Amino acid sequence: LTYNEQFIIQFANIVIYVYTIILVLIMIQYIHQYTFKETIKNIVITLFGMIIFALMIILVYMFSSQLIDFVVSIIKEVIFRV
Repeated sequence: LTYNEQFIIQFANIVIYVYTIILVLIMIQYIHQYTFKETIKNIVITLFGMIIFALMIILVYMFSSQLIDFVVSIIKEVIFRV
């Protein structure tokens, strides 16, 4: 596509994403028999939980990396002193 035609594809992608989000909202609402307010609350709580879980995974990775570096440095120090 040319540069001038690129906006058509971008616009179509935006429409597709918005339509998908609307369908997911409606699906959650009908499956669980929630009101619209309850549906939004459920999605926000789920996203918040996912963010907290991701942060916990990152912290565990960082702490384990530092612990491994600490153990390796102690082993090197013991080998160097012997």
